[in-house]
Amino acid sequence: MFERGVDHWAKRELDLTRRKLQIQDSLAAIEAAAGARLLDEENAESNGIADGALLVDLERAQAELRALAVAIVGCRGRRMEAIRSKRIASATAIRKEATGKEAEAAKIEARALELLAEISSVQGMTYPGAILSTNPQLGQFGIPKSAQLRIEAESLSTRASQFEKDVPSGGVVDVENITSSAELAIAVLTHESEGPTAQQILQWAEDVERTARAKSFEQFGVLPRRCRLVFVGSKINPEESTIIVPAFVKPIPGITMGTPVAGYDVAGATFRAKAEPSESRFQ
Repeated sequence: MFERGVDHWAKRELDLTRRKLQIQDSLAAIEAAAGARLLDEENAESNGIADGALLVDLERAQAELRALAVAIVGCRGRRMEAIRSKRIASATAIRKEATGKEAEAAKIEARALELLAEISSVQGMTYPGAILSTNPQLGQFGIPKSAQLRIEAESLSTRASQFEKDVPSGGVVDVENITSSAELAIAVLTHESEGPTAQQILQWAEDVERTARAKSFEQFGVLPRRCRLVFVGSKINPEESTIIVPAFVKPIPGITMGTPVAGYDVAGATFRAKAEPSESRFQ
């Protein structure tokens, strides 16, 4: 069976989430129409909306929402499986490289010891094998190739051990020149960590833009922006997470004739979400 990677499940979660948001919008419209019908129906208590197509649409939308919720949970589970598989594959490849360096070091050391024995015989004295090590007292002669290979192998083994640990719960994703919250969502969902859901990411981006509009800034639209998302598990840190819109950066007037511009107000174009997110369709 073909094993799909992290990129696939990241995109799939985003697609399912977008569909969920569409159905939520449709459901709200259906409920509003059903409510209006009940309000206008003289005999609403007996007839209600049972005889109309609205009830069918309402039940269908509710059922699809339930199915989408299950699908998203399953998608996130498969994404985590894909991340684990990727990390295990990386660890395996790294350990293979480390083993190769160890083998090469052993081969060099064996040959060096043979040559050292010949030198000892010619000189009539014993040269210790320690001169092939990284003894600090011998540092003036440089580090033997075999010793350098073993150092590199040890470093690779340490790196492999990090990949073999469980998937990190938190992380930091910093992306530049993106023009939509969907791009941010993909960047976060492909990050090798548990991370927030696509819905949480989209809601955070909407909340940030809402704070910008509250300060009389225009909508972000397709303006390039830099997004930095800091999270632990599924919880986004609202203080550390920011969106910078370069188009909103204003020059700081200089105080002398020779310095018309003293700098640029990047902080003024840096936006954060409120600690308590506002109500939105993402809820």
